[in-house]
Amino acid sequence: RIRTHEDQLRMRSYFKEGDLISAEIQQVNSEGISSLHTRSLKYGKLENGQLIQVPQILIKKLKQHFIDLPEPINIALILGTNGYIWLTRVVP
Repeated sequence: RIRTHEDQLRMRSYFKEGDLISAEIQQVNSEGISSLHTRSLKYGKLENGQLIQVPQILIKKLKQHFIDLPEPINIALILGTNGYIWLTRVVP
């Protein structure tokens, strides 16, 4: 559906500038403005974790960039192709 100004204002109740989020990039227009998708529960505000950055060359392009490391590690990773990695503990 087409997003309205009201939708934009409602997003301010969920997110504020400076929040870390996970989203799919839908498109980037000629002015550099990005449209983002958060179509499932795996996307949204990133909380209770640690953001680290590594050289982009170390992040291999994968079909899926959400990785869960099982017990005994219990860590969830989001690998960004820009070199950012989000780590958070998975509570069993």
